[in-house]
Parts: sequence; C-alpha cells; structure tokens
Amino acid sequence: MRSLDSKLTHLMHISSSSTAKMMRVPRQSFSTAARIHPNIVPHLRPRRKMPFGWMKPVGVVLVVGYGVKTYLDMAQKRRQAQLEYIEREQAAMRQQNELLMDMYGDRSSLESLEKAIEFYEKR
Repeated sequence: MRSLDSKLTHLMHISSSSTAKMMRVPRQSFSTAARIHPNIVPHLRPRRKMPFGWMKPVGVVLVVGYGVKTYLDMAQKRRQAQLEYIEREQAAMRQQNELLMDMYGDRSSLESLEKAIEFYEKR
C-alpha cells in the first residue's frame, strides 16, 4: 500500500508542479504604462508647430500661377501692340490713298482731271 501511496503522492507532486508552471506570475506586472503596439502615442499629442509638408506644393502652385499670369499679361500686351501697329499701318495707307486720290483725282469730272495733270506735270 505504501507503494501506492508514494505513487499517488508522486503524481500529485508532478501535477501540482505543472499547474504551477501554467499559472506563472509574469515577470513584469500589468500597468497602464505598458508599451502600445503600434506606437500611436506621438500621433495623439497636439502639434505645436505648423506642419510644413503642405508648404512645398502650395509654393509650387503659387509660382506656376504667377508664371502663367505673367505669360498671359505679356501675350495680351504683345497682341495689343500688334493691333495698334496694324491700325497705324492702315491709317497710313488710307492717308496715302487719299493723297493719291487728291493728286490724280477721281477722274469723274474735268476739274479733277486738270488738277491731276497739273500735279503730274510738276512732278
């Protein structure tokens, strides 16, 4: 019987030690200061400085906008100057035509033909 008792005691000892292994106390006790994975704490703090990540795209948009505006202003000035030049040329051509008509006459009357002949002879 003794051997049966010793076997039972031995079995109880083994089962209690395996239970103790399963019910281990962790090395570090649980606390609220435990690390959070993934670490989101930096994202929860309010930022004190302005974020400069958006400044580069905004700067690029401003520079491109200024360039486009400058180009369009120059194109408009160039077009305006071109129109003024064409208008001056047409005015000069009209004046030249009127002068020629005055010189040579429109040949609809005898007086205009006589004037044209006098001018032609002076030349």
